[in-house]
Amino acid sequence: MQEINQKINQLMKYYGVKRQKELAEILNIAEQNISKWIRNNKIPEKYLEVLEDIKNIEKNEEYKKDDKNIEIEKTTKEEFANIMINRETAIKSIKERVDNLSNLDILKIIEIIYKVKIQ
Repeated sequence: MQEINQKINQLMKYYGVKRQKELAEILNIAEQNISKWIRNNKIPEKYLEVLEDIKNIEKNEEYKKDDKNIEIEKTTKEEFANIMINRETAIKSIKERVDNLSNLDILKIIEIIYKVKIQ
């Protein structure tokens, strides 16, 4: 009986309803039919097919999520690699510029950064 209740709950979730009465209205059946399913521990085949479709939809959604996660992870790794390459390029460029500075230029930069006057 618990399995039947689970299946009915799956149908209700799929159709976005919270009560068996609402499910019955959507399925265009009497509410008593759902009670009968529970008592007899059996759901008619055509509604089981709907449940199977629901499972397939849910599986497809999970695959889509997995594909998106893989794509995001791949993109993130590529972006990180590009950031690191750009960072290394920037550091190399800065080092080259610093190497070309004279002592006087370095003193001027220190004065500007620390707002002090070096004589």
